[in-house]
Amino acid sequence: MSTDGDEIDWETVGKDLKRAQTDYFYRGIHKTGVDFVAHTLPGGKTFDSDFHTYTINWGPERIIWSIDGVTVRTLEKSSTFEDGVYKYPSRPSYITLSLWDGSGGNGTARWSNGPINWDEQPDIIVSYFRKIKVMCNPKYNKVIR
Repeated sequence: MSTDGDEIDWETVGKDLKRAQTDYFYRGIHKTGVDFVAHTLPGGKTFDSDFHTYTINWGPERIIWSIDGVTVRTLEKSSTFEDGVYKYPSRPSYITLSLWDGSGGNGTARWSNGPINWDEQPDIIVSYFRKIKVMCNPKYNKVIR
């Protein structure tokens, strides 16, 4: 996520255990139904049944999203040209892993199957990340620590 709103996402929603979602924003602009796509996990698996490898390969001309080594979506920069501008995430960005309650806004609550009834939830909600690997291409990226 960049400081001026560029964002590239993998998202999973508890109501839909067989699909993961890809999404992107350009300068904070999001076109619902265009930028967001849901993908069935390979082999009919569920994202909570085992560890999966979610990959975002972000380059200057395309973004490739993969699950367990299978490409599920490719966004070409050339396809984002609108009003004289490529609406393609291109700003230096941070990597963020998070769990969040999508109950905030009405549209987000519908998307996430919320609002959450916290009285019916376990005391502790746990999520595991087995491995996180970040590789930067020095031709295009400068790692900032």
